[in-house]
Amino acid sequence: MTVVDMKQRHRAVREIGSSFIVEAGAGSGKTSVLAARVICMLANGIDPKNIAAITFTEAAASELLGRVRKGIEFCLAWQAPQKIGVELQTAFTDVITDEQKANLQRAQHAIGSLTISTIHGFCQKLIKPYPVEANIDPGATIIAGPDADLAFNDVFEKWLRDELTEEKGRDSLIAAMIMHDPGRALPAIRSVANALRDPAEITVSEAIFDETVTKPYLDAAKAFLDWNDNLPFWSNVDGQHVDIVAATRSIYAAVSAFKFDVPHVAVMNMVTLGLNNAIYTATGGDVKKYRCKGKWAKAAPKGMGDTLFQEAEALYDRFATAYLTLREIAASYAVQELRNAVLPLIEQYQTFKREAAALDFDDLLRSAVSLLQNYPEVRKALSDRYRHILVDEYQDTDRIQTEILMLLTFEVVDGVSRPRPGSLFLVGDPKQAIYRFRGADVGTYTLMRSRLQEADPDALLKINVNFRSQAPILEYVNEVFAEKFAANPGFERLEPFHNSGSELNIPAVTWFDVDTKLPKPNVSDWRKAEATAIADLCKSLIGNYPIRQKNGEYHVCRPGDIAFLVPQGTELYHYENALEEAGIPIASQAGKGMYRQQEIQDMIALTRTIADERDTLALGAFLRGPLIGLTEQELLDETHRLGERANGSLNFLSVGMDTSILTNEVLIDTLTKLAMLRAEALKKSPHDILSEAVNLFMIRPKVRARFKSSPERRLANIDRFLEMSTSYSVRGFRAFSDAMRAAWEDAERTSEGRPDGQEDAISFITMHSAKGLEWPVVFPINTMTSFLRPPPLIKNSAAGTMSMPFFDMKPSDYGLAAAHNDMENRMERFRLWYVAMTRAQNLLILPRIENLETRGEAWAQLLDIDTEVVPKIDIAHLIPADWSVKKTSVNLEDKARFDMNTAQLEEAQTSLIDFVTPSKHEGTMALTSRLSIDELMDAVPDLDPYAGIRGSKERGVILHKLMEEVLTGETSDQQPELQSRAKELIEQIVARELRDLEDLSAYELARCVVTTLNIPVVKELRPRLIPELGTSSRRVVEGRTKIMYGIMDAAEVLPPGADGNAYVASVIDWKSDVNPSKKAINDYIDQVRKYLDAKGIGRGLIVFMTTGRVIELSMTDYKWLD
Repeated sequence: MTVVDMKQRHRAVREIGSSFIVEAGAGSGKTSVLAARVICMLANGIDPKNIAAITFTEAAASELLGRVRKGIEFCLAWQAPQKIGVELQTAFTDVITDEQKANLQRAQHAIGSLTISTIHGFCQKLIKPYPVEANIDPGATIIAGPDADLAFNDVFEKWLRDELTEEKGRDSLIAAMIMHDPGRALPAIRSVANALRDPAEITVSEAIFDETVTKPYLDAAKAFLDWNDNLPFWSNVDGQHVDIVAATRSIYAAVSAFKFDVPHVAVMNMVTLGLNNAIYTATGGDVKKYRCKGKWAKAAPKGMGDTLFQEAEALYDRFATAYLTLREIAASYAVQELRNAVLPLIEQYQTFKREAAALDFDDLLRSAVSLLQNYPEVRKALSDRYRHILVDEYQDTDRIQTEILMLLTFEVVDGVSRPRPGSLFLVGDPKQAIYRFRGADVGTYTLMRSRLQEADPDALLKINVNFRSQAPILEYVNEVFAEKFAANPGFERLEPFHNSGSELNIPAVTWFDVDTKLPKPNVSDWRKAEATAIADLCKSLIGNYPIRQKNGEYHVCRPGDIAFLVPQGTELYHYENALEEAGIPIASQAGKGMYRQQEIQDMIALTRTIADERDTLALGAFLRGPLIGLTEQELLDETHRLGERANGSLNFLSVGMDTSILTNEVLIDTLTKLAMLRAEALKKSPHDILSEAVNLFMIRPKVRARFKSSPERRLANIDRFLEMSTSYSVRGFRAFSDAMRAAWEDAERTSEGRPDGQEDAISFITMHSAKGLEWPVVFPINTMTSFLRPPPLIKNSAAGTMSMPFFDMKPSDYGLAAAHNDMENRMERFRLWYVAMTRAQNLLILPRIENLETRGEAWAQLLDIDTEVVPKIDIAHLIPADWSVKKTSVNLEDKARFDMNTAQLEEAQTSLIDFVTPSKHEGTMALTSRLSIDELMDAVPDLDPYAGIRGSKERGVILHKLMEEVLTGETSDQQPELQSRAKELIEQIVARELRDLEDLSAYELARCVVTTLNIPVVKELRPRLIPELGTSSRRVVEGRTKIMYGIMDAAEVLPPGADGNAYVASVIDWKSDVNPSKKAINDYIDQVRKYLDAKGIGRGLIVFMTTGRVIELSMTDYKWLD
């Protein structure tokens, strides 16, 4: 088949004496073009040491080097009339000459001198021979991202403590900000610090703040007040005007009193003044309209009302607007001073790295630029060494990286700066520029393209034949994005290499409806409906749908042929759970819920146990968890053997205790191993200790046995946890334990581990991470998610500027910066959709979500599916009855088929069991009859994840514990006794947490329990309530046994009936939320309904203890009880 852009490809590869920027569309084989150009240069006698190819990732560098090696081997073995492969046709004519072979043979022997690396690896090569000039330690080591972040955080905390000392006092803007509002100040300070770590200089608008700045406002306000006071009847203009006068007097007096010997003090005074609601709107901070015309007509002498109103309105608008301008100037000055105040932190971080003989990735870039700018002779030497530089994914290159390229390749000829002939070869696609958050900016790409075309009008080449996707997919993509990208650089229609698509005549682009069947669904409802739909679709596709391979043959669809591409990982567990319940293996690279996973919570409990002998909460969680599996009764029996202490308090199990009194062999063995690990933790790195623990407790085999359908994902999470510990070799085991505990308790969003083998599982992957990959079947999902709110600090990487609000005040340039940022973000979202759609080889399945209502614009609302052009999905049409005649005779006994056969054999011997819990926080301990305070604390991260309450998680734990003890009779329901018991629980937690819990009030907790007990429905049910009642159910669905287990906070149990059996009439779930979100409420309802459905219970109650409100629900409906 003819490749329509072959002429452009020939130029890109063969014209090695010219510099080009090549716009290579999705799936156009840009890596092949890069490899072919390198081979062509080597075949024409260019020394490998003079060539540098820069890639975006290490994996891409490895792939490119592999293709170059393989291409050289082919060329050396080539003999006429053998045809030259497609990838090398662009590099040669029909013949490879003897001279070219000789050059390639020499290059093969010297291939080690060929530079193929990331930009950071390349910069390291630049500066390493010149340590003095680059101002680096010759023996400096490179610290990777996580290690660099930890080091920076250490320096940040030390710097911050210094800023808050008494010596700094009034002179510290940082201290003033934190004293005013630490909750808002600290994130703002940290965001500036992170921005200034950028190797390129970041500037802000300059401003001054002194008497000259306040004068326009003071003059305008005084003019208004003087005019007003000269009217004896002004107070008769009651209402708005009187309020405005009072507010203006107050603000005028405050601004007049400003002192500017320490300007930031005046700025903080401006922050405190804020916007008076008599003059400014509460939402946008705009000047309120002056609505006093009728009042002036009544109060003023006859005939003067209109005139006085107009004068008042003009004076009002003048001073009100002048005050807003004053706030803008104050904000600009504050941001400028905040930047200046943080700069010493950056210098301290640089000093720390110099003293530690360490360089981070930013240093590599910064040092390379400094070296090339300040030492012309070094620049010339390096330019002579690297005479030919090739760059992959240039659209994702930032300003400082481009500067390095220009310093090495550009020269001034006849007053024009241009690249030396053949020195620069850039490959990119502006339609796939999706890394603004890393500093890349499509404007940098556009500027370089203009520079190259200015030097040579023919420097721009376009290759747009797509070798990946079927023609109908490309036709749809072209149609959808032609208008979206019309005003953007580099839009070219993709031309299909596979013109006719599939000869089976089945659709390549289709859509399915997402239908919640609810009158007013929320976003979670949409996700659940979509999850159910795609699970059903995948069950139909796997083993049935024909996948067309590149050689024209077919194989049946396997899980690894399918990818779910998500714009964001919000609530991805809905999809993961739906597929796992359907028995379909998954491999998630998109979810941010690593700390939600049971295996990670087990690892954190293990880590905490080793790190701190006083952490009995973690020890209890570990012993009761699935890794050890001791029951509550077994632990109580062993604890009872310990007896009481001298003071009458109970003894607790602990690591390092004398185990001779114990009888449970599992417990003795576990405590012995833990004691050994704790002793070694002082001598070995966290990674070594945890790796040893994983082996000692046989964690991997246990996880594999527990998650039979998809163990790879869980094992990858354990590997990721171990990998995270490598950054704490110096800080030690306790520091790692503290960091993991904090991340867990704060529900930090962290990506899960990546399984090595993806071929047997459906891939969940973000649209960002999908770039450069491809799958036969692609589903974009979770597109009902609203866009992430942009951070307050806006950085324009191309311009090297930043702007941000200072508390509630916005600098004068912030509005323009925010508008530009919104526009760029919107275009990048279109590009992400483009990337997602162009990953599909055979089948693109799109979701259609009608009548979607979200708080902000959602991803699904960016694009409209043309249902008149794109057919709705029809499984029967996707799987023709006679397609099997086209199957290949290849051996299908691969790993996926082997595992399938193995599973069938296992199924013949034992039932397949899926364990289901109503909520994520209920693990295997839900099978016990009671929950202890330890277990409740262990469940804290998910017990009440949505509550934005004072005291946070610990408050919810204590309330649950108090309700349990009152219902069992262990604690009185009277305020004094409850308060005393609450105080004891607070003290226990404080002792174990080693931190104060100032927001917890024993009085308030006791009062909350008393109030709850007096709620009418609770009061009525109390005689029949049993707390912490364990329950389970068993069902067989499609040949798989599904076991649901969990613990009800309380259950109404009725006495035995005629059949002699007692039964549960109601389920109660205690919640401590102050102001639960709609999403939280819906999640709580779903959780309780799982109990109702599992046991056939008729009624559920969700009791919000703080507010006293109650939701009554059944399987089909719910209502708030007044």
